[in-house]
Amino acid sequence: MDVNTSRSVGRDAYDRALAASHREAALTIGAAAVTMLYFWGALLLLEDSSETFCSLPLWFAAACLGGYVLSVVLVWLLVRCFFEDIDLDQAAAGCDGEER
Repeated sequence: MDVNTSRSVGRDAYDRALAASHREAALTIGAAAVTMLYFWGALLLLEDSSETFCSLPLWFAAACLGGYVLSVVLVWLLVRCFFEDIDLDQAAAGCDGEER
C-alpha cells in the first residue's frame, strides 16, 4: 500500500465520520424540535383545563412530566437506532488539515 492509498483510506474514514456526525446532529435537532412542539402543544391545548394530576395542573403535568418522558424516549431511540460507533482515532488520522 503506497502513501496515497493509505491517506485516501484515512480520509475516507474521516469523511464518513464527519457525515455521520452531521446526520446525528440533524436528528438531534429534530428530536429537540419534536420535544419543544410537544411542550407548547400540551401547554396551549390544556391551559384551560381544570383537571389535576398529582395535585399539579394538567397542563403542567403533561408539558413538564410528559415532556421529560418524551425527551428520554427520543434520546434512547436516537442512540439505539441512529447513532453510530465511530473510531475517532482512525477518523482523526485521516484529517491532515488540508483544505479541499
